[in-house]
Amino acid sequence: IEPSCGDGRILECLMERLRSNPADMADVCCILGFDIDDRAVQACQSRIRPYCDTPGIPPVSIQQLNFLELTRAEFQRHIAEACKEQENDTAAIFLGGPPYSLGPLIHDDDGAGGNAEASQRGLDLPEQFLRQCMIELEGCGISFLLPDRCEKDAEAICQELRSGWKFHNAKLAKSSFDFRGKVITQPSILQRWMKE
Repeated sequence: IEPSCGDGRILECLMERLRSNPADMADVCCILGFDIDDRAVQACQSRIRPYCDTPGIPPVSIQQLNFLELTRAEFQRHIAEACKEQENDTAAIFLGGPPYSLGPLIHDDDGAGGNAEASQRGLDLPEQFLRQCMIELEGCGISFLLPDRCEKDAEAICQELRSGWKFHNAKLAKSSFDFRGKVITQPSILQRWMKE
């Protein structure tokens, strides 16, 4: 599952891998991609369409929705529809690159008028995506490209959840990506989470 698939670059890499290594498809019942931006969903669908006709590629579903608002029941329904199976407890593995944005500014409502002392940041988007995958959707594995600021947050999340997750961070040597036609350089990590 790619929870923030954008124009489909990561899913295209996955599809290319599956096409080149058919044995990797054995345990994949379906591939899901979600994005909040309808234009991104259309671009992703166009990008991966050539792979969908490849024999042995599992069913693929790319949909426009807000992943952070997805409930467990809705998620299971999407899996069942994509896999053409009855709802089940399919082990969900998430991969991708959630938005690097910080969370929204939250103002305390204590009459301070929203000044800097009375404001704080909510959870940033990478952490919201991690928590959604781990807690609400009960995934069993996550592999995300994240800003390097998330490296120090992983241990705190692990201690807070106390639910048998372990993680590994790997710094990326090259940390540039294309965002709406502009090359962005951002120190990044690959963070992998596995449920024990």
